Amino acid sequence: MPIFSKIIEGKKHQILFVHIPKSWGTTINEFFKFINYKSYFEPNKFFKKQLKIPPQHYNYKILDSLLNLNKFSFSFTVVRNTFDKLISSYLWSLKYSSVFNKKFYSFEEWFDITLSNFKRNENFMANHIIQQVKFVGPKINSIYKFEVGIDKIILDILKKNNIEIKNLKIPILNKSDGNRNEIKRNL
Repeated sequence: MPIFSKIIEGKKHQILFVHIPKSWGTTINEFFKFINYKSYFEPNKFFKKQLKIPPQHYNYKILDSLLNLNKFSFSFTVVRNTFDKLISSYLWSLKYSSVFNKKFYSFEEWFDITLSNFKRNENFMANHIIQQVKFVGPKINSIYKFEVGIDKIILDILKKNNIEIKNLKIPILNKSDGNRNEIKRNL
């Protein structure tokens, strides 16, 4: 749930990004910091150790109960093909998740372990597995599809917020390494 904030022409301009895990969250967060927006509620070590769900992965219901969503200048989220998102979460978790202790599991083994844990706790893996529909609600201004590409998404966000940037280049950050096509072929 990063909130990006900047004073523009004497007025506070705040953008809410409802961050669905493995849908360009790090890239979007760093982009807004690069164009001099302050970022609030982004990942940090304190949140990771103290909270069951880090604020950057709060779902719509939690956000709507904590924040006045109508007060934001703009709000958006990015949804992704569910299967591709699941593969990305698999690759990410093998590298970073303390649950899997950086051990190698086949996709099938990982999926069985993950599904079993998810059935007991839907917030398992810091909301990486929760259904994307739970991040979306009526007060979100724009819902983008991951598959259209980060450049088109960012350009549309900038246009809708009257932000002009020349020579825009967006680096992709926190991309899960691994051969997605090989995983898909083996299923």
